[in-house]
Amino acid sequence: MVYSLPEIDPEFTNQVVLMATEKDGQPLPTGQGTFRFIAPQDKKQARWVREVHTISVYFAKD
Repeated sequence: MVYSLPEIDPEFTNQVVLMATEKDGQPLPTGQGTFRFIAPQDKKQARWVREVHTISVYFAKD
């Protein structure tokens, strides 16, 4: 799953992407990983990702 900066930066959009570590106050259930990404404004859940164990952030140099 990839998000570009304009999709998540509040200077460009009102869209929110959540990184969940728990559900209903409890750790995520078995099989859903340590983290889960949720994009509530997306019409389909195609970018709702579960079983996330590693997060990488890349910055381009000018």
